[in-house]
Amino acid sequence: MTKPALLLSDDIVKQLEAISLYQALFPELAGAEQPWEVDYNSFQDLRYKFHEIEDGVRAAYPDREITCVIAGKGAFWLPQSGLDLYRDQVGKNLKALKEDGPMPVWQLTTAEMFANHIGNLRQLVMAAAHDMVLLNQFKESLGNNHTFLNREFENSELHVRGLLDELKEQGAHLSFSLSENIMLAERCRITQELLSRGELTSKQLGYDEKTLEEAIKILDSRLKKRMPTYQRRIMAVHSQAKDLLRGGEVTQLTRVSRWDMAYAFIGKPPKGYQGQAVAAYMEREGMTAVVASREEELGASEKGKEALVIAQEAVEARKAPEAAPIPAVEGAPPQAQAPKPEKKRVRGMAFLDRKR
Repeated sequence: MTKPALLLSDDIVKQLEAISLYQALFPELAGAEQPWEVDYNSFQDLRYKFHEIEDGVRAAYPDREITCVIAGKGAFWLPQSGLDLYRDQVGKNLKALKEDGPMPVWQLTTAEMFANHIGNLRQLVMAAAHDMVLLNQFKESLGNNHTFLNREFENSELHVRGLLDELKEQGAHLSFSLSENIMLAERCRITQELLSRGELTSKQLGYDEKTLEEAIKILDSRLKKRMPTYQRRIMAVHSQAKDLLRGGEVTQLTRVSRWDMAYAFIGKPPKGYQGQAVAAYMEREGMTAVVASREEELGASEKGKEALVIAQEAVEARKAPEAAPIPAVEGAPPQAQAPKPEKKRVRGMAFLDRKR
C-alpha cells in the first residue's frame, strides 16, 4: 500500500475545490508564490484577508454549517456536504496513516523532503493566520481558557515565522538538492536499500541489481569530478532538510492539538462551527501518527516528545465530562504579539454555491 504523506491529498483537494462555497489560493491570500516570501507585514495582511473572508462567507450563509479547511494549495470554506466529503475521504487516509505510518524519511530524497516541508509551510502560514481570527469567535465560549489559547496560538505563529526564516537560509542547499544528478544518485541509493530489505524486487523494477550498481558508479564518478566531497555535502544537506521537515510537522501537531483541546473545552461549538471541531480532531489524529513515526524512525527529540504530550492533553480533555482546567504552561509570553485584525468591509467578493 502507498503510504499517505498528507491527509489532504491533491485528489481530495480537487474535490473540495469543486464543492466549496468559497476558496482562496495561497498566492491570493499571502501575496506571494512561495512561503519564504512571506514577511511580518504580509502575515498581518493575510490575517486581515482571512477576517474579511470569514465575515463575508458567514454573512452570506448565516444558517449554514461552514468549515474552513486549509491545505497547501489554499483555504476552502465548505458546506455540510463538503464536510461529509472531507470526513469520508480524509478518514480513509487517516486509517491508512495510523496503520502504516507516513512515508519514512529514509525513502525520501533531500529534494523530496524540501518539497514536503515547503508544502507543509504553505499550509502552516495560512493556518497560523486563520487561527487568531477563528479563536476570537469563541472568546465567550472559552471563558478564561481563551487567554491561555490566545497565547498558545501567538507562540505558534512565532514558531511558523521562525521556520520561514530558517527556510530562507536554505537557498543554496535547495538548489544543490534539486540537481538532476544528485536526485538520481539519492534515488539509486534508496532503490538499492529497498532491494536489500526485500521491499522491492528486480522484477518490479524492470532491471537487475547489477544494472543499478553500474548506474551508481557512473553517477558517483560524474559527481566526484564536479565536487570531490559531494557525498559529505549530501549528508549535511539531507540532515538539515530532515530537521526542517520534523520541525514543521511538530509545529503542525502542536497547533492542531490546541484546537482539539479548545473544542473539548467548549463542549459543543456554536452553530456554524461544528465542522471545525471535526477537522481539528482528524488533523490532530493524523499528525500524531506522523510525529510518532518520525520519533520512532529517527530517534526521540525534545520537540517531538513535547508535541506528543500536548496531543495527549487534547485526548484527555476530550474524555473529561466537563471542561477541565488548562494545564500550567511554563515560559515567558511571546516577545511579539500580533495586532488584532480590524473589521473591514468585503469588496468585490462573490459567494456562490459551486456545482462543478
